[in-house]
Amino acid sequence: MTIDGPNTAETIKLRCRITLFAASLAMLLGACVGDVAASGSSASTQPFTGMGQPVAGGQIYGNACSSCHGSDLFGLDGLGNQLAPSEFVMLNTQSELANFIEQGRAADDPDNTMQIEMPPKGGSPWLNDRDIADVAAYLKASQ
Repeated sequence: MTIDGPNTAETIKLRCRITLFAASLAMLLGACVGDVAASGSSASTQPFTGMGQPVAGGQIYGNACSSCHGSDLFGLDGLGNQLAPSEFVMLNTQSELANFIEQGRAADDPDNTMQIEMPPKGGSPWLNDRDIADVAAYLKASQ
């Protein structure tokens, strides 16, 4: 069967676009639902205020922090301070460390011993509150 007419090609293009849009939307929604199911969290905008998990924090640290602070937490010259052992990590609570990671520290801050900026979230803007709490827990457990 053939379909003839002035709008046939346009109709087919429109149907393809609608199908492509629907498939893309389904994949996007599936990815969002998968992320929520995998993390066990809801889509709430409430900040995470619980205690972090050191094992998860170690994985996040490896991806987000080790390029400046070293995979062994010993720091890298001219990039980031040593984090284990670290008097700074030992003297701060997990919550205080999480706040520090969230805020970062300016290079000209008088408490900045390296005079190198620690950007908010260590320059990893995708980190959420749970990720940051996990990293803080990992740092505390590494002392």
